[in-house]
Amino acid sequence: MYEETLMQIGLSLNEARVYESMLQLGEANVQTIAIKSKVHRRNVYDSLNKLIEKGLAS
Repeated sequence: MYEETLMQIGLSLNEARVYESMLQLGEANVQTIAIKSKVHRRNVYDSLNKLIEKGLAS
């Protein structure tokens, strides 16, 4: 939905998918985010760490 916009501001495709899924899900575990975002669970962990570094997740 907003992947292109998020990528234009510097997020990778996986980060954008994970971020958008988190916004839609609210509080969720990694497995749920992986299913929603269609990003492999290991890559969700990597993306979450990068989003935390960027101040977009905690």
